[in-house]
Amino acid sequence: MARDSRRRSFAARPRPTGPQPVAHVGIRSIDCVRPDGVTVDEVAINPGDWGCSALMAALLDGWTAQRRPGVDSAYARLKTTQVDKTALADFGRFVDAHAEDPSALRLASLSVDLVSDWEADLAARFLVDGSGERKVSNEPHVRAAKLFAFIRQAAAIGIAVDSLLLDRARHGPRAPWHRHVAGQVVGFTDDEDRAIKTAALGVLYRALAEVRHGAALVVQGDDPDQHGWNSLANLAWRAVHGGRLSSDDILEHLWEPLPPRSKWANLDPSIRELWPDGKPLGQTGRTAFPRALRRRIFDMVFPNGDDVLAAYYLLLQLTGAEPSWAQSLSVGAMEVRGNGCVLKGFKGRQPFATVRERVFPRLAGGRMCVPKLWDLIVELTAPVRQVRRAQDAVDQDSLWLHLDAGYYRFGIVRWFDLREW
Repeated sequence: MARDSRRRSFAARPRPTGPQPVAHVGIRSIDCVRPDGVTVDEVAINPGDWGCSALMAALLDGWTAQRRPGVDSAYARLKTTQVDKTALADFGRFVDAHAEDPSALRLASLSVDLVSDWEADLAARFLVDGSGERKVSNEPHVRAAKLFAFIRQAAAIGIAVDSLLLDRARHGPRAPWHRHVAGQVVGFTDDEDRAIKTAALGVLYRALAEVRHGAALVVQGDDPDQHGWNSLANLAWRAVHGGRLSSDDILEHLWEPLPPRSKWANLDPSIRELWPDGKPLGQTGRTAFPRALRRRIFDMVFPNGDDVLAAYYLLLQLTGAEPSWAQSLSVGAMEVRGNGCVLKGFKGRQPFATVRERVFPRLAGGRMCVPKLWDLIVELTAPVRQVRRAQDAVDQDSLWLHLDAGYYRFGIVRWFDLREW
């Protein structure tokens, strides 16, 4: 029988037009090794279990690289890897539920806002009970810390990661998870605690407005010994740049040279405007007026103890730190790290032991955070610090400088003895 040499022809098959599957999506697993080297179990995670499989595959690559299975037993124990799986699964479910197109997400396109929303969701689930009150849990911190570690490791092995996301991962979990519990005043409800924070912010911003107004006044002034004492701006300049403004200086150089029968009328209008209701009764004598004028000038250019206490309270809230650590801070204790800062202090019970460093990120949109609050505190206490440095005082570099509003003397917020305020 003759052989048919004709070739058979087939109809063209349709080619897929959608996104091609990621080549390296597959099950990742690591061996759980005891310290003696014996493998006790294996933990496997399939990125295909989530709609964001490509994103989870990249995170799992970072996971396997971070844990170094079979090599570093400290990072490959069964309990540790099981918690890893829980954190990754939690994040994968959140992305599937909230991302517009989970299948298209990669680490290079994952937004920081989505990760922040996941952190907020963790806080809502683990730090608030059924009645709306806060409770103690380290789950939000642990899960976020693990995710950020895997993101950093994924970038280290060559996987493309969004620059803002990588910077956020390098800063570690946000402080609020611990802060909301440890920073809350014992005995107060959540509403009362938030009201206290709002009041403290109000005190801080009001004090900053006054200090900035005083700084603008000081810029307009000059040395009263050369340009005259009958000027509010020159007196404010003397209070900040002259080392100290005493009642005796005001009496000798301003009040006594004025005409005996018309002292108030011959005062500069800028000074008389400190008393909007006109000449104060009982405060224009040679003893009372210098003290009253000095007190009003100091209130304009220096923060008092209540102003600094509000800033101190807010710093404790934002960092979740101990009071003795916060009291030890100096203006040189802040070190910029990437998009955040590190605060270096020590505990009062262990003066020679430093506290473990923690990076506090700077939040977008000008929201209140530790770096922003630090800048505001330094600005608030700058006028007092300038005077203390001119006097070569031992507390000149302390963060908590203020003018004691009760005794009108310079001091340092150290132990917060309310009787001295």
